[in-house]
Amino acid sequence: MSLPASYYDDDAADPRSLARLAPEDSPWFPLYHEVATWLPRDAHVIDLGCGGGSLARHLADRKFERYDGYDFSSAYLALAQRRVPDRGFSFHLEDLRDHVFPEVPGTYVCTEVLEHLDDDVSLVERITPSSRFVFSVPNYPSAGHVRWFNNVKHASDRYASMLSYRRWTLIDVEPARGKVIHLFDSIRRTDTWR
Repeated sequence: MSLPASYYDDDAADPRSLARLAPEDSPWFPLYHEVATWLPRDAHVIDLGCGGGSLARHLADRKFERYDGYDFSSAYLALAQRRVPDRGFSFHLEDLRDHVFPEVPGTYVCTEVLEHLDDDVSLVERITPSSRFVFSVPNYPSAGHVRWFNNVKHASDRYASMLSYRRWTLIDVEPARGKVIHLFDSIRRTDTWR
């Protein structure tokens, strides 16, 4: 079952939290780096589940200028705003489980979020048609994970009815323990939007 915002608020306050690490010290740094290489710098990045702003900071350091981050944890958003001050990046308190997206296509990024949602499929269904959708999902269980994906087929099949895949790669998180993240670049299909 999805964990409440208070779980992530508590995590943001914990000095041992991985969310508090500088992006370059995070085990997810290779993920942030790969996402940044896949996106053009002039993209308007709409980050769904931006957490503490590690990806935002990485994008800001690489001279991205248009960014909106959404999360339902006010403590994570406060951390994100401290991480990326005065750079034209905006952060919004929003519950993605019922957020209505604009009907204008955009560049959506959703890293390490879908596995935390009971109804991840509903979020993908609400992405605006023709939008670019870069997302990741893990192959390993964790305290907040509702699901994880053993292989690329398992991950791609879950969303295949809604997305046209452009590319995929694996990101090693803990190679010695076999922990990897599936990273996908896709387009939200227009024929399945509701």
